[in-house]
Amino acid sequence: MKTRALAAALSACLAFGAYAQTEAVPEFEVVSVKPAPPPTGNGIRVMMNGGPGSEDPGRLDWTNVSLQNIVTTAFNIKDYQLQGQEWMKSERFDVTAKIPPNTSKEQYRLMLQKLLADRFKMAFHHDTREHAVYALTVGKGGPKLQESDPNDTSGFAPMMMPGSDGGRVRAGTPLNGPPPPPPPPPGGAGRGTGGGSGRGGMMMMRPGHLQAKRIGVEGLANLLSNITGKPVIDQTELKGIYDFTLDYAPDTAEGGPMMMGGMPPPPPGAGGGEGGRMPMASEPTGMTIYAAVQQTLGLKLEAKKLPLDNVVIDRIERVPTEN
Repeated sequence: MKTRALAAALSACLAFGAYAQTEAVPEFEVVSVKPAPPPTGNGIRVMMNGGPGSEDPGRLDWTNVSLQNIVTTAFNIKDYQLQGQEWMKSERFDVTAKIPPNTSKEQYRLMLQKLLADRFKMAFHHDTREHAVYALTVGKGGPKLQESDPNDTSGFAPMMMPGSDGGRVRAGTPLNGPPPPPPPPPGGAGRGTGGGSGRGGMMMMRPGHLQAKRIGVEGLANLLSNITGKPVIDQTELKGIYDFTLDYAPDTAEGGPMMMGGMPPPPPGAGGGEGGRMPMASEPTGMTIYAAVQQTLGLKLEAKKLPLDNVVIDRIERVPTEN
């Protein structure tokens, strides 16, 4: 097995070398990289719009992205697979670029890598390291995930949950409204469930309760990673887009109530409950997150140590060269 894997890796390297000799590394037609303005005190809103597979494939328009955001996107890796300087998480930039027509996702990542090398003088190498992870696999009885209805444009029923003052506050999105915008990519503030989410994917979460619509299993893995505090690697090979609700004992959850999907709370009396009253969020069950994933979704979280590719930054500049 090791010999076969080594041969495959060598073949891939030779193929890449042949590609590099016959074709130039793709690059953006026009690009601007500027340090983002200092925060105003109202928080930082990170926006990562455009690129292949989006509604605007010919343009990249990023606001307040950290250098770490750029690098992880360029190499299609998670934060835990990047070995770099701590300040890469805090140095933020506004990036705009024109993308050539018919650019693939692979070419797009090479363009970002070239941008990092040209503008930030980045040098790096790859390293395989073992990580303590959870492998997300299909359970013995098969998956219990419900395929999303592509014609369903509704949001979540309005929901009440505990507020910080001990009272109840409204959360959720109104039913039968316009479809919410898709969540931004994974990995930072203002970013959502990650690759594998369907068009208009959204989720709502509080400790012990998770609702999701139009989300792929890779997006589910990202959510479970946030809950368990460990990387969750999707090994299900499931490619569909799903709706699901997950209730579990919140002792493994981190953080407080969270809502994503980009829509405001509904006006008083709007939908979701009898006589305009809003239903209470379901109470968490006594099941652990691991048992809930298996019983409710038909999937398993298995603790493993897996070798994962890491990108190690050897050199990178804080300030990009001028446009």
